[in-house]
Amino acid sequence: MNPRINDIFDLYQILRSGQLNILFTSHFGGLAGSSFSIFYLAYQLKQMGHHVVLAIPYDGMLYQKAVQADISTYNIPFRSKVGIKSIFKINTVIRKEKIEIVSTQGSKDRYVSIISKIIFGWLAKIVITRRQKVRDLNPFKIWFQEKFSELTIVNSPGLQKILEGHGFDPKKISTIYNGLPDSHFDTDNIQNKADFSFGTDEIVIGCVSRLKRQNLLVECLDLLPVQYRLLLVGIDYKSYRNRFGKIPEDLIERVTFTGIINNADALWHYQMMNCCVLPSEMDGFGLVLLEAMKLGVPVIGSNFGGIPDVIQDGKSGLIFDNNNLNTLSESIIRVTSDEQLRMSLIEEGFKRAEEFKIEMTGEAYAATFEKVLGK
Repeated sequence: MNPRINDIFDLYQILRSGQLNILFTSHFGGLAGSSFSIFYLAYQLKQMGHHVVLAIPYDGMLYQKAVQADISTYNIPFRSKVGIKSIFKINTVIRKEKIEIVSTQGSKDRYVSIISKIIFGWLAKIVITRRQKVRDLNPFKIWFQEKFSELTIVNSPGLQKILEGHGFDPKKISTIYNGLPDSHFDTDNIQNKADFSFGTDEIVIGCVSRLKRQNLLVECLDLLPVQYRLLLVGIDYKSYRNRFGKIPEDLIERVTFTGIINNADALWHYQMMNCCVLPSEMDGFGLVLLEAMKLGVPVIGSNFGGIPDVIQDGKSGLIFDNNNLNTLSESIIRVTSDEQLRMSLIEEGFKRAEEFKIEMTGEAYAATFEKVLGK
């Protein structure tokens, strides 16, 4: 039988069954919030009865999590946007697994999937997911991606607004918030300040993130009393120095780097923080904010992308103006010195975090995929 006829017949059978056959692709599967978002979404959709497959590099955390959860995987490194091997492998996976939705998560796998579809003519629909600001605003590339995909999913209204401002078609954008499962917080190992030689009278500002704008927090120490300390979770001093330069000697003794650590270890470190700050100018959401809120740590975030969509300013956290050290330092002092405000932010923050459940995210993605397929 003609391969094209086979594709149509297989798609017909899938549509009748009600089960979604979904392929998630990602060129990056390292230790980052995006990797956890992809894994939790894939696992949730699998729990809902859908057939889920991951095309990812086998050298990252995402692959390890997928294997543990018994999610089907294919080793596709996506080393470039036009990798010939990857283009052929995607076609093989789609036909073998009878895929109907390809959900791309990164730039390299996005282009590879589109090129594969153009060359081989498979019928699966491509849906693009964007979790942070767009770096390449070439008009042709924006047109190319929208031309050969059905929809772009973003993780916050703030990020959707940014995309629309850059010329993306608002009719082809849908917002679905990230979510976390309760199992994400299963840990009995709680550290305390003594583990890092923090004194009982010291105030710890925490940041759990790969390299973003941690230099703002270091510079902010100059405006804060000497008892304030900075705990940077997830990076080391070498990577910080390579990106931002050396920390002045009078400030370096007030900064603690954990280096790269796994997520369970990162969760323990929240317990040492008097507040958690996300100084980012790239996040479309910010899972670390939910983690902190859920664990009873008041949060402060920059006024960018989806961060203000997660933090209700003055209610479940505080928002500071980007690059404004004065408003950042004032927010930190307010959160750590005003006990009434602090307790209110903790209470409302926990309630806010409870609103972002992975079950809701999975349902929204499934409904969106079904709409794309016309089910």
